[in-house]
Amino acid sequence: MKKKNLYKSALLAVTVVAFVFTASGLFGYSQGNGRGQNQAGSGRINNSYLFGVVETFPIQDLSSEEKESIRYMREEEKLARDVYSALADKWDMPIFANIAQSEQTHMEALKFLIDRYDLEDPAGKDVPGEFQNREISVLYNDLVEKGSRSLSAAFEIGVTIEDLDLADLYKDIDNSDNDDLRVVYQNLAKGSRNHLRSFYRQLASEGGSYQAKYLEQNEFDRIRTSRPERGVVIEEPEFQF
Repeated sequence: MKKKNLYKSALLAVTVVAFVFTASGLFGYSQGNGRGQNQAGSGRINNSYLFGVVETFPIQDLSSEEKESIRYMREEEKLARDVYSALADKWDMPIFANIAQSEQTHMEALKFLIDRYDLEDPAGKDVPGEFQNREISVLYNDLVEKGSRSLSAAFEIGVTIEDLDLADLYKDIDNSDNDDLRVVYQNLAKGSRNHLRSFYRQLASEGGSYQAKYLEQNEFDRIRTSRPERGVVIEEPEFQF
């Protein structure tokens, strides 16, 4: 099939690049060593490596739905970064600041697609808490308010954001036939799964629990109970949807 052949060609084209990265640089993985830190950095994307992979794919025509998905996900990743930054200021827990930094790399991956396809950037001004999309703007205020009530509520907000993010990414992957979009979205989803695991672990340590709001419950449970994922996704990932 076309996608499999392109993935394999990309893998061959960039394999040599991998040798110039250290293991920690390639994997974008940091091993936490304190409460609220565990694997909080494991959702970061090694964008230099990822962009090298994506640039081996041809630029393909975008549908209107694909254009909208790129713009929307750019602000949705900004939503995550801005909420976690606000909660980091409120609770002084390393997990929020660390994952906010990871979300910055997710935003940059979407900016790469925006530039690649010469699209308008809805987050060009990048003012914390401000969004072009009104729905996201309202959601930001709601999530920060709820996450400020207690530490347990803040961890639950983290799980909620990643639950929403994954549901949207899975939908966008399913609706796109552009190889570059699919690879970027798959790497964003890998990062979000790692974030979800980290936040859920902290929520459980506070005695809290969470029922999936956006993903199917069995998919949510499969993610939270599985091991953290490392590396850059090039082939189709283990997690199908």
